[in-house]
Amino acid sequence: MKTGATELEARLPTQLSTMLQCFPNRMVFSDHAEVYQGHTIVDALESVSPALKDNNADFELYRRLRDNGRGSLASDELHGMPNEITNEAWSGNAENPGWKLDKWKNLPMANRTFHEYPEMKWYAFIDADTYIIRSSLLDHLATLDHTKPFYSGSHIYIGPVGFAHGGSGYIVSQPAMRMVVEHFNTHKEEIEAFTDGHWAGDCVLGKAFTDAGVELTGAWPIIQGDYPGIVPYISPDGRPVPPYDTRIWCSPTISYHHMQSDMIEDLWQFEQQWLSNLKEGQSRTIRHSDVFNQYIMPRLEKPRDDWDNGSGHDVGLAHTLDYALDGDGNCRHFNLPRLGKAVPGVKSGWLTGRIEQLVAAIPLC
Repeated sequence: MKTGATELEARLPTQLSTMLQCFPNRMVFSDHAEVYQGHTIVDALESVSPALKDNNADFELYRRLRDNGRGSLASDELHGMPNEITNEAWSGNAENPGWKLDKWKNLPMANRTFHEYPEMKWYAFIDADTYIIRSSLLDHLATLDHTKPFYSGSHIYIGPVGFAHGGSGYIVSQPAMRMVVEHFNTHKEEIEAFTDGHWAGDCVLGKAFTDAGVELTGAWPIIQGDYPGIVPYISPDGRPVPPYDTRIWCSPTISYHHMQSDMIEDLWQFEQQWLSNLKEGQSRTIRHSDVFNQYIMPRLEKPRDDWDNGSGHDVGLAHTLDYALDGDGNCRHFNLPRLGKAVPGVKSGWLTGRIEQLVAAIPLC
């Protein structure tokens, strides 16, 4: 897991008390090495060249943390949780000192992880606001060949470079780890020069995999970058009528991103309840449709104050499934069923009868 000193207090405690319990062979990396609540936090930047750490402007925060610890952080440097419903709100702030360090972490993390655990069949990498459904992950890995080079996640591009989106999580086989770590150690100066001129560490890592001879295997929507409240479960193009797009609906789900602490705790409880209610012969793999029917739908029954379901388009009352009333008295409608998340000053509601009819018409997976 990749985190940083500016967000550690806000995110790590919940992860340690929920999801990370299920991963005994885990490592938590940050830009500041410490022991936190009895857990060792590893310096993600330990294998970056000393000259860069001592002189590069990106490492100003790292040097401050190294000398004075997290107590040297100002309140405005601590990571907050944006209220906006859209994913654009979660793009990195290039002026945040923690974000400047973040791009340097991915490859050194892979390097340290492989040297710490060289014999593992699989390696999974996530951010501190990522949630992994462990049973779905294990079932998915069981369908893959761990003896072959394999690097997989939610496929995105920056320019010509294709890579697995880091916040969505990505999985790597042992042969692929060996190849990228060897490439990192033999081309370190070149890679660090590329990193210095870039802004996204997951893209830097993806290029390193490509240069090492490991192709990216796309895993969307099994691995994807939304949180449950805004996953487009039925029709990503926004159409409220057939033909339905069931690529997401029928797919297993492994990961969620942009997860706030209350979301993680809530989804953790859902996952544990799901596993405890399994009947003999029933698959433990959770699909997106299971999350919608058993996690989302029960939460749509009543209107919610201080909640934004993401309604934002005037689709006309005939097609409305969700509505939201903001603090300025504006009523917004939407034609896809979305839960959304807590946002002060907004009231949201759902036309559950219409949503149930919509779901009932979806073809069986």
